[in-house]
This record gives sequence, C-alpha cells and structure tokens, in this order.
Amino acid sequence: MNSADATFCGQCGEPLKQELVGDIAPDIDSMQTVGMFETVGRGEKAMAKELEFAEGDVFAGRYTIQSLIGRGGMGVVYKAIDRHGEREVALKLIRPDLLAGPEAVKRLIAEGVTTQELAHPNIVRVYNVDEAGDVPYVAMEYVAGTTLAEWHRARIAEREQVPVRVAARIVMELLAGLEAAHDTGIIHRDLKPQNIILTAEPDEKNASVKILDFGIARVAGADENLAGTTLGTAGYMAPEQRTDPDLVDKSADLYALSKIFYKLLMDALPDTMWQPPSASRSEVPEQVDALILAGISVNRNARPQSVEDYRSRLLAAMNRRPADGGNHGQPIQNLHNGGGSSGAETGLATLTSNPAILAGIGCLGAFALIVLVVMSLPDSSDGQIEPGSPYAKLSGVWYDGAGQPSPFSVASDGAFKSSGMDATYAVPFTVSGRFVGNNATYQYQSDLGSFQGTLSWDGQDCHVDNELNVNGQMIGERYHINHMPGEPCPDGF
Repeated sequence: MNSADATFCGQCGEPLKQELVGDIAPDIDSMQTVGMFETVGRGEKAMAKELEFAEGDVFAGRYTIQSLIGRGGMGVVYKAIDRHGEREVALKLIRPDLLAGPEAVKRLIAEGVTTQELAHPNIVRVYNVDEAGDVPYVAMEYVAGTTLAEWHRARIAEREQVPVRVAARIVMELLAGLEAAHDTGIIHRDLKPQNIILTAEPDEKNASVKILDFGIARVAGADENLAGTTLGTAGYMAPEQRTDPDLVDKSADLYALSKIFYKLLMDALPDTMWQPPSASRSEVPEQVDALILAGISVNRNARPQSVEDYRSRLLAAMNRRPADGGNHGQPIQNLHNGGGSSGAETGLATLTSNPAILAGIGCLGAFALIVLVVMSLPDSSDGQIEPGSPYAKLSGVWYDGAGQPSPFSVASDGAFKSSGMDATYAVPFTVSGRFVGNNATYQYQSDLGSFQGTLSWDGQDCHVDNELNVNGQMIGERYHINHMPGEPCPDGF
C-alpha cells in the first residue's frame, strides 16, 4: 500500500500522480509531464513566490513573460520574449531548493555553457543558462508541437498501433540528436517520451523530433535525496543511475531509447514482464526484439555502446539481417516486401546509413544495391584545391558506417564530378554537383535511373551527411572523412 503523498509506487516504481495547470490535459503515459518543456519529479508543492510571474512581467531584465506553459517538480516554464534578439523562448525557472547550494548553481551554469554548443535539428537549442535573484533559469528554443508521450497517448486512445517503420524512423532521428550530444561529451540522463517534442506528424520517411533538457538532470541530481526523481525517471532510468550515478555513460541514454522503442511498439514498458514485440506483431522483425533486449540489459556492457553501433543494428534488424551486418548475399529488401498491399513493411531502406545507393530497377519492382565508389577528380575551373579553400578538408577517403572507403575530391569552387561502376549490375554511373557554402546538391546518373541528392557539412566537423531522393524516398548516409567510424577526427578538423 502506498502512502497518501507517495509519488511513485513502492512496488513497480510507476508514477502515481501529477498536478495540472490550466487547460493542459493529463499525460496518462507517465503522469509526469505538464505541458512541454517541463518534467515533474517528486510530489508537487505550491509554486514559490519567486517563480510567479504574470503576462508582461520582465524576468532577469530581458525576458518579457507572455504566458504560462506549465509547472511541475522542477519549477515553472513560461513562454517569453527575449529582448536580446527579440525571439520567442521557453523560459524554465528552476526551484532553488532543488539545487544543493551555490556550487550546484555554478555547476548548472557550467553545464549550460556546454549545452549551448549543441546545435542540431533534433535538439532543442539552449540559449542561456544563468541565475537571477537566486532563481536559476534556462532559456531555450521555443518549439511548437506536442510531446512524443502526448502523441502516443492519442494513438492509444484511438486504438491505433504505431507502425514499426514509423517507430524506427523516430528512433533514428533520436539517435541523430544523441550522437550530436555524445560527440561533445554530453549525456542526457533523462531521455523519455516527455522530453521529446514532435513538431509534425511522423511517418516512415520523416519524423521531426527534438530532444530537450540535456544536462539539467545531472545538475539537479546533486542532492542524493532526489535520486530516482531528478537523476532520471522511473521506467526509463538505467539501473546504474540508481546505484552509482558517477558511472553513467552513453549506454544509459541508449537504455532509455530502447525503452522508448519498446513503448512505441507495445504501449507498455518492458519492466516486470517482457513480451517480444514480434510475438504479437508479426510485422516486427525478430531482430528488433534482440536489439531492444540488448538495449535494456542490466549489464551495461551488453548494450550497444555507441549511437553508431545502435544505428547499424537497427538498420540490420529492420532489413531482417544479422546484427553483424551480413546479409548472406541477399539484397536489402524492398520497402514493401513484395509490393502487395498486404505485404509486411519491414525494410528500412529509407533510413539506411549504408554507403550504397538504392536505385529503382523499373519492371523488377525491387531496389538494387549500388556501391558508390568515386574515382575521378572533379571537373571544375582549375581541378585543384587552392590554399585556404574551405573544401580542402573534404578531399580524401570517405568511409561509410560499415567502414567501406570511397575516394572523394572537391575542387576549390565546390564543384565535384565523379564516376564509378555499379558493383551489382556492372553499369557505369556518374555523380556531379557543387557545394554552395556547407551544402551541396548532386545528380546521380546511370542506366538504372537519374536521382538527386544533397550533402551537408558544418564546415568544421569530419562528417558529411548525404541524402538521396529515390522515387520520393529519402535514403540517408553519414560519411566519415579520412577516418574510420569510431575513430577521432584526423588532424585539420
């Protein structure tokens, strides 16, 4: 029997209640989130006076309050206008009593300096972290949308299952955001559906998701009495977060991600009872069962150890291939497993991180595997890289996620033109395009068809992201410039 003021069940660990604000509907999925940008932790208290602001009030001399978004265990969140730049922000005011003294506040600000460097489409941008009048606060990008928890709850209410490929697409986008954070040494520690915002309806090709609250859980957890509340969320928190938070590494975020994946497929968390998703959903590959089971292993060494590892396993699983990446001589499956309306949609070609290009083969009704090997120097105004050219870093050998090399050259004006031989159908092909700034468009041409793609590069990092449009289906890939996957960037980056 739980006490009257208990927040979590003493037996199963599930949250028991929450306080609502205004017209915001209850989040039955976890009973923890009140609106976006706010995560409820322990039992609710009345809002502290120093956190109460009305429309038109100015906080910290720069944020003009517009409206209340929500409040919860960590404090209160307002929609505001930042006078420095005249932009809308979500302003989170953190309860001072959650931070154990001045050192914790300093730590919060230090963490904020790091998180401000996170600029990625799948991460809610942090603009400022500071303290005003003894109130710690975080000003972040204001995003219109709904939490993944709320979106999923609506589907459950309509008795609609999340298609496996939509769930996989969401996971792939979350992996991209986590990768950007992990590459800078930041671990989320509290990843859950309530900390994920959907800005549009997801489908198997696109899922516009944004992760919020990087770094906050670690700082708020300075008070050991709050363990299990601010160090993470029951149901998604890796076991080591409970026993020794100092040992938490990247695999803790992948543990939470695996819980989210399972939740999307099964409308439940894999805690006291585990049922493989494929047991009740025949369209789910058994390899997905294995990936999720590995991801939620109590033994953190048995989990995928990196985003790249998780991504490659997911791609293999959705194409019903072994986790070692081998496909035993079989091509990647057609997106619709035979093309009929009743065919199980299990292939994940639209999410693939393979260096190969999947091209339509007309009357064969399937996708062929085209290995892109760039052979020749680009045809440009001078054909050479001039000293100081921003594209000098891009020339060399590009490696895909599986470590397959592709020689690649880019001229001083950003133009590139390359050719090679399709390894499957033995037909020649050409790739030509041009970088304008950090982005490029290119044309892939062969007897198999003509397709357009894009490349994106941030100007400094040793990775280039590629997307090819094959008959309306976007095929993605990340290339590692002059280094194998998992290795650090080479000199010059």
